[in-house]
Amino acid sequence: MERYKIDILGISEVKWTGLWDVWSGDCRVIFIGDEDKITGLGIVVNKDPGHKIKSIIHFNQRIIGIKIEIKQTETFIIQIYMPTSSNKHEEIEELYEPISEVIEIAKEKDNLIIIEDWNAVVGERSVQEVTGNFGLGTRNQRGDRIIKFCKERDLIITNKLFSKPK
Repeated sequence: MERYKIDILGISEVKWTGLWDVWSGDCRVIFIGDEDKITGLGIVVNKDPGHKIKSIIHFNQRIIGIKIEIKQTETFIIQIYMPTSSNKHEEIEELYEPISEVIEIAKEKDNLIIIEDWNAVVGERSVQEVTGNFGLGTRNQRGDRIIKFCKERDLIITNKLFSKPK
């Protein structure tokens, strides 16, 4: 994180179990993992912002969040880890409802940042007011679903706003 000057990092596929909030060196590591060691996820926060975390919100095994004060503004950061394409379509769709609820709660009064592993490809084709021009690959069905989800909630997929090496 120090090398790339990253202050907040979402992690997924964490193989630990339980709900943890620990300091490791200069980083605060917050994670949740199930007993099967399949759906673990977390948020790693550098020292300075790590001390500004006001609350940790554990929604379920695939959604965790923190409320943090950044430049005198309340910010709600959510880390999401969606099932892979080997999971049933219904299981994937079931997660969109709690994600929607979390987003609506956060958007009422906080800045919102979603760090996610959607296990989908939104592709290189741009979608006005949702994506930029710098995606990679060909959009798949789950990518279409995410774009629809973002349009309905006025969200922007920011990693497509910046050029990346191919």
